[in-house]
Order: sequence, then structure tokens, then C-alpha cells
Amino acid sequence: MGTLAQTLSTPLGVVEWFVYLISAVIFVIGLHLMNSPKTARKGNLISAAGMILACAMAFIVLFVNEISNGFQHGVAVALLIVGIIIGAVAGVVSAKKVKMTDMPQLVSIFNTVGGGGAADHRGADHRRSGHPDRFGHLLRLAGGRRQAAGPEVHA
Repeated sequence: MGTLAQTLSTPLGVVEWFVYLISAVIFVIGLHLMNSPKTARKGNLISAAGMILACAMAFIVLFVNEISNGFQHGVAVALLIVGIIIGAVAGVVSAKKVKMTDMPQLVSIFNTVGGGGAADHRGADHRRSGHPDRFGHLLRLAGGRRQAAGPEVHA
């Protein structure tokens, strides 16, 4: 993905941008509904729908780009599918096995994994771009690493 102008230069890019925007709005609405015990279940389902929509769009964009490139990066498609399957299985198993009293620890572990993934993605993205902004990169990388380490400390 490039700049916003590059993304919006194709019909698929416009659809992609709007789907991500709608997904974010749906996700935030779901988060808002999670503030009350009465609407928490509904909020969780709405947020999940927003995330599924965003993931589906990412898969569609990746798949369409691979079709136009002759599947030069077929491994990326396979890894995305394997990652979705592993994540779904891990989420369902942990949701079924973890007691409600241990839920803060589970959320902490999920945040740790998410922060570590964000930091790793940022590092890979920086290496690919060859961007000279080393200080800004270190700050963003440290932010992801801090997020990865933070929940472990508080759990």
C-alpha cells in the first residue's frame, strides 16, 4: 500500500479505502456498546463484524494484486490463510477455556502479542522502505515494543 493518492487512483483502491473506513466506524460503534453489560454482547458481535470486514478486504486486495502479478507472492496468500486459521483456532480455544475471572490476563496476553506484532511489522516495513528517518523509526519501534512489554508487567 502506498500513499492515499496512490490508493485512490484505482477503483479497487477507492472501494478498499471506504471499506476500511466503514470497518473502523463499525468497530468503534461496537466498542462503545461494550461499555454497558446490557449491550456488551451486541457490541462484541458488531466489533467482530467490523474486523471481519476489514480482514476480508485485506484478503481481497492481496488476492486481486496477486492475480494481476501472476501469483509471484503466492506464499503471502498462503501465510494469510494459515494465519487466519491459527488465529481463529487460538481465539476460540482461549475463549472457551479461560474463566471470566482470568479475562484481564487473557486480554493482557492478546495486547502483548498485538504490540509485538506491530513492532515487528514496523521494523520490516522500515527495512523495506529504506527510509532515512532513523530517529522516528526508533520511536515508533519502541512504542510497539513498549506495548508488547507493558501488559506483561501489569498482568
